[in-house]
Amino acid sequence: MILSGIVLLFCLGMAVLWATYGLFSALIHLLCVIAAGAVAFAVWEPLTAGLLINFIPDFAWAVGLLVPFAAALAIFRVATDKLVPANMNFPGLVNQVLGGAVGAVIAVLTAGITLIGVAYLPLPLSLLGYQPYQITPQGTVAEVTDGDNLGKLWLPVDRWTVSFYDYLSLRGFASARPLAQVHPDLFQEAGSFRLVKFYDEHATQVAQPDNVKVTEVQVFTEDLPEGLDGAVTDWLSGQAPNRAGAQVVTVGTTWENPKGNATYDSDSILRVPPYQVQLLATVGDDPTLQRYMPVGWSKPSDVNVGRDLWFVNTNQSMASNIAPPADIAWVYAIPDNAEPKFITIRGLRFELPDPEANNAEQFLAAVGAPFVQDDDGGGNEPAPIRNPAAAERIGDKIGGYTSLEPTELEQTAALPRSVSPNDATGLDIEDGVVRSGKDTTSTRGRSTVSARAIDTPESLRSIRLNIRPSSLSDSPVGTAVAGGTTEADIWLESDNGKQFFGVAYVLLSGQEQTISVESIRRSTDVPLNQFKDGDTLYLFYRVPPRVKLTKFHFGDAAHFVVDYTVTDEASIRR
Repeated sequence: MILSGIVLLFCLGMAVLWATYGLFSALIHLLCVIAAGAVAFAVWEPLTAGLLINFIPDFAWAVGLLVPFAAALAIFRVATDKLVPANMNFPGLVNQVLGGAVGAVIAVLTAGITLIGVAYLPLPLSLLGYQPYQITPQGTVAEVTDGDNLGKLWLPVDRWTVSFYDYLSLRGFASARPLAQVHPDLFQEAGSFRLVKFYDEHATQVAQPDNVKVTEVQVFTEDLPEGLDGAVTDWLSGQAPNRAGAQVVTVGTTWENPKGNATYDSDSILRVPPYQVQLLATVGDDPTLQRYMPVGWSKPSDVNVGRDLWFVNTNQSMASNIAPPADIAWVYAIPDNAEPKFITIRGLRFELPDPEANNAEQFLAAVGAPFVQDDDGGGNEPAPIRNPAAAERIGDKIGGYTSLEPTELEQTAALPRSVSPNDATGLDIEDGVVRSGKDTTSTRGRSTVSARAIDTPESLRSIRLNIRPSSLSDSPVGTAVAGGTTEADIWLESDNGKQFFGVAYVLLSGQEQTISVESIRRSTDVPLNQFKDGDTLYLFYRVPPRVKLTKFHFGDAAHFVVDYTVTDEASIRR
């Protein structure tokens, strides 16, 4: 990893430098660095949110930390040189060994603060081979733990620096609102700040205080009220920790878009991934705030009366709005002894107003009903396509070894991630659907011009299979055989023996999406040899309505049991 090497060389160089200057000079400079860092963290939030965000929004959080640190360090160093002009004499070995050790600590803090500040710049997800956090398939934030050590530095100077200043903020440098309490898990906050680019290249990392407002907070500590849609109740019950007595919190927000601000994104469409809107709450008697991501959000319906509720259940879940203003209510599930204090919106921290507790009518109005939009623009019933947990599971395998293993089936033409025609020139895209071609893109676009589905004729329905290679499964045979080494015809079969061959596949691999709309007849037509742990592969089939599917075949030697009847409903294309 390039960045790991740079950090290591910097720390070694600083150790050698301060070993040359001596122990006393190193100690003086260390005190200056510690004090400068404390000043920088103290002024960081008010300076950024109160001034810089209005002038240099994309660079505000980085400049708001790094410039005060550099300025304070220069001032403190000049002042100490004037106040303490003489040096203390130590034996040469003491100067070299202890001076070098102190120099290494100086390097760790200096590099740590620098990396934290740089994390807030509008840079690619991976910084010289370093990306500590990622978005999981479920839409949550998690540490990167791949085999390439992308998520770890050889010397984790940023983690050490955050831990050091958290400790100081609760003790020697304590204040009414210490860093450790108002910025809990600062390392995660910084490390995940740029993850918005995972969703869409047009989405922004920041917001301006005047253009985002918190309108109300509602807290439910009792049973969910009658009249709430059954699917919503089931979803919240599954998400809320300790469902008995746990709280469901809704936080209403409004988003404006005055000319020239950074709230709406570069193409004037608002896109807000769930991780950018986190609830901060105290739990029990612990004053340290805990972070909670939303489990869903609602906004006024475009096609129905009232509000639509969207679940956070995949890494495609992202609130969006085209015409300002936007009215979005975020839904959280938190422990029963937690007390909401703040909400962070794209780095900004808003103090929450006093909640309205157990107001069932307002809660129902704020949450709304699960949203599903079909090709006719209507529909409001709960849809398994928006909730992977409700997808049809594939049954048992019958027969010998297969290098393809389907896990679930859905009736949908939807791409797992939308794609912009500008970023996938190898695809034939028309009217929001992919008709043919093959290309790989890292775009997570959700703009109105993006393609969201595989083309499906009106007379047919699209069936999507979630596939994994057996080489990555728990199969004893599969673990010994590389994916794709077994070649065989693959098809879906109906109860009357009719065969349906694939028409497209989509491979999600890290930050890339490969789409191929070409005939799939054999296992070699899908990219099993490219598959890595954490990847997801989808196969698409076109099947007439009312056909009963019974098998997914891998050659004549093996098949998987399928029990699904294709419905009359047109393929959902979101």
